[in-house]
Amino acid sequence: MPAALLNFEGISNDDNMAVLQSGSIPPDPNGDVGPSYYVQWVNRLFAIWDKNGNRLYGPAAGNTLWQGFGGMCETNNNGDPVVLYDQLANRWLMSQLALNFLKPEFHQCIAVSQTGDPTGGWFRYDFLISTTKLNDYPKLGVWPDAYYLAVNQFKQGDWAGQGVVAFDRAKMLAGLPAAMVYFDLFNLDRNLGGMLPADLDGSSPPPPGAPNYFIQFDDNAWGYSPDQLQVWRFHVDWGNPSTSTFTGPQVINLSAAGLGFDSDLCANGERQCIDQPDADSRLDGLSDRLMYRLAYRNFGDHEALVVNHTVDADGLGRAGIRWYELRLPGGTPTLYQVGTYAPDGDHRWMGSMAMDGVGNIALGYSVSSAATYPSIRYAGRLAGDPLGALLQGEATLIAGGGSQVGPLSRWGDYSMMTVDPMDDCTFWYTQEYYPAPAAVRWHTRIGSFKFPSCTPGPRGRLQGTVKDASTGLPLSGVTVVAGVNTTLTDAAGYFQFTALPVGVFDVAVSVYGYVAQSATGIPVTDGGTQIKDFALTPLAPATVQGIVTQGSGHTWPLYARVVISAPGYSNTVFSDPVTGAYSVSLRQGITYTFTGSAVSGGYSSVTLVVTPLTGNVVQDLVLNIDLAACVAPGHQPEYVYLEDFETSDGGFATSGTTSWAWGVPTSGPGYAYSGAKVWATNLSGNYPNNENGYLISPGIDLSAYAGQTLILTWWQWLQTKKYDDFAGVEASKDGGATWAVVYGEVSGMIASQWTAHRVTLDPSYAMSNFRLRIGLRSEAGGFAGYYVDHVGIGVIPAASTLAYAEDFEAGDGGYAASGNASWAWGAPTSGPGGAYSGAKAWATNLSGDYGNNENSTLSSPAIDLSAYAGQTPVLTWWQWLETESGFDFPSVEVSRDGGDTWQTVYGTVSGQVDLAWTPHRIALDPRYAVSNFRVRFRMRSDLAITAPGFYLDGVAVEVLPTLPPALCRLQPGGLLVGHVYDDDFLYPVNGVRVSHIDGSTITFATPDDSVVPDGYYSLFAPAGSRDITASFGSVSVTQTVLVPSESSVVQDFYLPLYVVILILIMK
Repeated sequence: MPAALLNFEGISNDDNMAVLQSGSIPPDPNGDVGPSYYVQWVNRLFAIWDKNGNRLYGPAAGNTLWQGFGGMCETNNNGDPVVLYDQLANRWLMSQLALNFLKPEFHQCIAVSQTGDPTGGWFRYDFLISTTKLNDYPKLGVWPDAYYLAVNQFKQGDWAGQGVVAFDRAKMLAGLPAAMVYFDLFNLDRNLGGMLPADLDGSSPPPPGAPNYFIQFDDNAWGYSPDQLQVWRFHVDWGNPSTSTFTGPQVINLSAAGLGFDSDLCANGERQCIDQPDADSRLDGLSDRLMYRLAYRNFGDHEALVVNHTVDADGLGRAGIRWYELRLPGGTPTLYQVGTYAPDGDHRWMGSMAMDGVGNIALGYSVSSAATYPSIRYAGRLAGDPLGALLQGEATLIAGGGSQVGPLSRWGDYSMMTVDPMDDCTFWYTQEYYPAPAAVRWHTRIGSFKFPSCTPGPRGRLQGTVKDASTGLPLSGVTVVAGVNTTLTDAAGYFQFTALPVGVFDVAVSVYGYVAQSATGIPVTDGGTQIKDFALTPLAPATVQGIVTQGSGHTWPLYARVVISAPGYSNTVFSDPVTGAYSVSLRQGITYTFTGSAVSGGYSSVTLVVTPLTGNVVQDLVLNIDLAACVAPGHQPEYVYLEDFETSDGGFATSGTTSWAWGVPTSGPGYAYSGAKVWATNLSGNYPNNENGYLISPGIDLSAYAGQTLILTWWQWLQTKKYDDFAGVEASKDGGATWAVVYGEVSGMIASQWTAHRVTLDPSYAMSNFRLRIGLRSEAGGFAGYYVDHVGIGVIPAASTLAYAEDFEAGDGGYAASGNASWAWGAPTSGPGGAYSGAKAWATNLSGDYGNNENSTLSSPAIDLSAYAGQTPVLTWWQWLETESGFDFPSVEVSRDGGDTWQTVYGTVSGQVDLAWTPHRIALDPRYAVSNFRVRFRMRSDLAITAPGFYLDGVAVEVLPTLPPALCRLQPGGLLVGHVYDDDFLYPVNGVRVSHIDGSTITFATPDDSVVPDGYYSLFAPAGSRDITASFGSVSVTQTVLVPSESSVVQDFYLPLYVVILILIMK
């Protein structure tokens, strides 16, 4: 290997002590190189050098980047840092954690440099990833359409699954408010973890529209067979984020190719087995995950990904580095070469690798043994070397002078190899070491080297400024495209491409609000600097204004969010809560999309296209109510049965081991949905351990509605311990002799405010002795539990249509199993001991228990529901189900695109769910009435202890008739709107209940609306003189309000100061 070109000291833990008066371990050393700078970031400091190794800035605390920004990103410096250079934009990207375990809140802080100079200004962002799960070990990747992130999630110290996130790169480069798209993969597969996103190297982007690739490995040593790489694809759609997808896995079976490995380096799941001299302690091999980065490069004739992880190289616990190069013909990753680097008896681990512009590979890592102090070395291969081997020898960046002594074993947790964008040849690497024996006085080193055979082609510079043609002022955030290269102008309107290959370029510049320009035939010469300036002509302004109203029959205006978007532009305005009016200044000649949605909910959103603007426009928006939910203010379902539990317990009774009680709740929501009384698992506290009981309705005579479809509705507030305690709703058509699950089982923080739920029941339930029961079973307890109010039943005067049915008697129905599966079709002899109907069924094992480490699916063929477009499909099936409680999890998923993407609609559940054949019904969104609908049944198990499993029969899809508007009844009355303040400082207060005898709501924050303050509420009330009460705890204020008919009235409330103090203390 070539010797180091530069080799200098980075940040040390002594720097942490000097700057922050406290140390950190491990250091998490990482850094990247740009045209003129090298930036290194460790736990909890960063520093900036020029490319001669002269330190220009720092070391400074990581949260210095957010100084003056406010919030947790400014106050917290929680580390796990990442720094990347975005070569396509000539910007720097820096990120770390901000954590609050008490609240809890888990944030990702991201800063994007405003220019290519990291010592200059930064655009700062604070993204709240979760209020329940720690976003540990965050790893970022640069991609043209987003900055992508992978996180290992934990909840109260327990593993909580893989999380993946996309951040709106274009908005962040421009310093605009930016959104994120987040997928929590735990329910998809709890074993997923340790993923890395692809990170772009070089000036050639991936093909247009290419997804970002996420990869993880799985190993039979951990019980996940076979040894494999899993490839997932993240496609984000910023125009419609809800259609973004995270799909996979594509499994690369390494065991089948004879390339299996053992990543259980220390055996039995231990992590500390890296020997070092003169120390009893051993170091952490961190061999359970891929090592940063997953480096991507587009060579034009092929695309490549390189990555590495640590393995047991000899079966005796000697650490070696398994590395891979994948290529992507047609966008499908395939294994091109693989090797394990372990040339002698020393341990090698904690690697990072990259490819230069001609395809040479370099791998940096730590090395240690009983005779070798932990040191930093690097190895590599030339593009023309035989595949699967690093044949260019090994070089030492620095030899360690001591071991990490004492009880702490953490090392790394990562390092970083990058490539200089100026020549696309020079590798830069940073890693930790100890110059002398010490407990936590780690140092880091930064070095560079290059293969002599890598000679950069002739390159030149293209730069210029973009100004407003009418004012002469510079324009920032202008997109400048030269060939396949893209950058943005800075605050001075300046742009530059620092290392373009020699040639002739067409350059295009564009920014929202201006006429785009282009220039052709711009020459770039070797070593030369070509200057090209632009002056853009602004488009004429146009004002769009209108009123947001509802199209349901009521005449009052709506407080609505109006999102306006166009290429390079996104803005959100709000209509006035009293008048419904909105106004926004736009530009002529541009086509805009307007999407309106009610802030209060209960209405369907509406999307209109205004194309193109030629002057001022009046654009009113009309929002129709969501008939299926029927929860919009002033609307109520038409019930044939309704129980609000105000005058009595409704004849409901309890059974089993249960704490269900009727009365006024003081825990959970702290109030009823309507009126004062509810049923709850505990009216004044948490439900107990080992609860297994029901709340059962009296018999309800529905025989007068024979042949009609029933709609069961109820309001609930529901919080249980996830994966341990489960709730569900069942219905009976025979007075309680048999029951069918119609909702759930569900687990976790399901509804932290009163929420309406509706399920449809087929006409067979329209009997004289219909009954309903609501259940809770617990193992852990300690949560507020289940609160139920306002139970009703409506009818649709038509029966459902059977669109699909499969009883599995004549054949397997075309269903197919995939994954590590035990699924089989036939006559079951275990579990229920027989099919629900006939003789045959599908089961995870027809004659025994499912297997350990199962992660399998049973998928239906495509089912054509396109004839029922716009109607509601109802998926039904019969199941017998028992798993190891709390560890093995079945679920049911559906797809409306033939299986490209899936949505969980049932589960995950666990334990003795159904020990008799039990029917289940799930009403789906009308969007699932498509030609390629599919359903799949998933089973996931852990390393040990199994049970009979999942047995399936009688899968069917019914289609409900369209809900007639008459079933969502218009109520006469008006709308109250207003705010609640404290009466001393006029501070708006959120979380206050505003109520009258027939209804209530809670004040809420309006952080996105700069005009309407927090503490806002809207509440329907019958017309006339009404007593309206604002209350928090024991403090309340009541006002008598004259509610107008078919109009709105403003009523604010003022509560005593100490209520506000109490709220702040609770926060």
